[in-house]
Amino acid sequence: MVLFIQIIIIVFFRKSLYSSRKFDLFFWTVSTITPFFLPENKTLFYTSSLGQRFYVYIGLEVHCQIKSERKIFSAASAVGTHFLPNHCVDFLDTACPGTLPVLNRSAIEQGIRMGLALKGVVNAYCIFDRKHYFYPDNPAGYQISQQRYPLVEQGEVCIVVAAYASIPRYEKIIRIHRLHLEQDAGKSLHDSSTRSLIDFNRAGVGLMEIVSQCDLSSPEEAAAYVEHIQRIARYTKTSDADMEKAQMRFDVNISVTQESGVLGTRVEIKNMNSVRFLKTALYYEISRQIEYLEQEKLFPQETRGFDAKEGITFSMRSKEEAQDYRYFPDPDLPTVCIERALVEKIQSTLPELFDEKRNRFMKTFQLSEYDSFVLTEVLEVAEFFEATLNAIPKALFESKKTAFSKTAANWIIGPLFSILIHKEHIQQEVRFSPHEFAEFVVCVTEKTISTPMAKEIFQEMLTQGGSFQDIIQTKKMNAQSLTQDDLMDIIKEVHVEYPQQVKQYLSGKDKLIMFFLGQTMKKLAGRGDPEHLQNMWKRYLKTLDKT
Repeated sequence: MVLFIQIIIIVFFRKSLYSSRKFDLFFWTVSTITPFFLPENKTLFYTSSLGQRFYVYIGLEVHCQIKSERKIFSAASAVGTHFLPNHCVDFLDTACPGTLPVLNRSAIEQGIRMGLALKGVVNAYCIFDRKHYFYPDNPAGYQISQQRYPLVEQGEVCIVVAAYASIPRYEKIIRIHRLHLEQDAGKSLHDSSTRSLIDFNRAGVGLMEIVSQCDLSSPEEAAAYVEHIQRIARYTKTSDADMEKAQMRFDVNISVTQESGVLGTRVEIKNMNSVRFLKTALYYEISRQIEYLEQEKLFPQETRGFDAKEGITFSMRSKEEAQDYRYFPDPDLPTVCIERALVEKIQSTLPELFDEKRNRFMKTFQLSEYDSFVLTEVLEVAEFFEATLNAIPKALFESKKTAFSKTAANWIIGPLFSILIHKEHIQQEVRFSPHEFAEFVVCVTEKTISTPMAKEIFQEMLTQGGSFQDIIQTKKMNAQSLTQDDLMDIIKEVHVEYPQQVKQYLSGKDKLIMFFLGQTMKKLAGRGDPEHLQNMWKRYLKTLDKT
């Protein structure tokens, strides 16, 4: 079925899209491999155009910039590294002779916090090593990192992979091999063909490198894993993990084989900072390796880069089985002993994480899985949502908890998200407080204003700010908060004014319900919700019919 759909797509659309390199690559990839999923044991494999089965093993090395005031081994600021070049630099960052590293304690604590959130084991001690390599933006000729004795080991995360192709949505446990700390290098700027400049603002900034096991088996799983790590970093406030600012980068190791459980030739794709590019690179690389294997050709173990314009990977250098970085313990940094009391203290201050909050939203507020996922994906959005519900009087909220929650979720996910530039800045970008939004949610849920009026008021709140009541008074809208009793009183007024029409309705003229609704809306001047008022009229007339 999947192959049939692919053929239809290619036949009818390839000609019109052939000029686009992106779509041409897409069609080539789709026609080369087809993913399949066995739910009983969660095994993902690919079938090529020749009908052969292939297994993919992907491991990720995610680098997250540690959220800290200063760099990991120097006194230079780590906060303003994206400002003017070379304005956040210490003598140590440029490897001036005679300088000595001094470990930043907060970097260790942040690493422990992230490791615990990953369900890892914090080691009793860790050692910093020198990793030797030569590059212009690494003036010392080595990077201070951790090899044999990292800070954290043996963690795991549970990722949620959205449905794609013929594969339904599923969850999967990804094992974390280790988390270690290291210092970042500088940044090379190639402004011409003959000259390069170096910005040392980033040199020496603390990094957490999170290394996964090769448990990922598709580009979609890899993307879900990266996004999950990003959420954990932001929830724990250990890193802002902003990919656009290079605060989160990742290297990808991929191996394609025809034998399940056995790794093939490993290829590494370096320095990626986009989830979209990650998926494109992996699909290309999977197809490239499958093409070699189908033709029984050998391809080298190597390091490759990614060309975003062409959507392809390219060879950078060959990679032997063991890269000779000549690791040895840094003689200027002593062994770091981690006290159990410190670990327990940090463990006790861990916040409610994404998975826990999502499940609580589903259980407590009776929200759908989709709504809960979207609302908790960004911590600041989840906090705004809960602050809104907490601003509703408790007795009123408990009487219609599910209705209030669903209304708030709908207006946040829909109209509010449509104008947000950065969801994590929701408190700064919106012009109204959670308390003011709560007033609006109550009126919409209680159906005391019509849907068109609600949209007009909310648009005013988005553009100009202010509370629900303030906007009504400023715009001179004929609206006020009406209770169910108020609405019923107006319905009874219409009954008194038109008793003959009520008798005709009770005798079988059902179409008169629209007449009653029109008269009620006139009295309310558009404040009520027509559907809600119609249901109220039907219930009211039903009680009269029984009497």
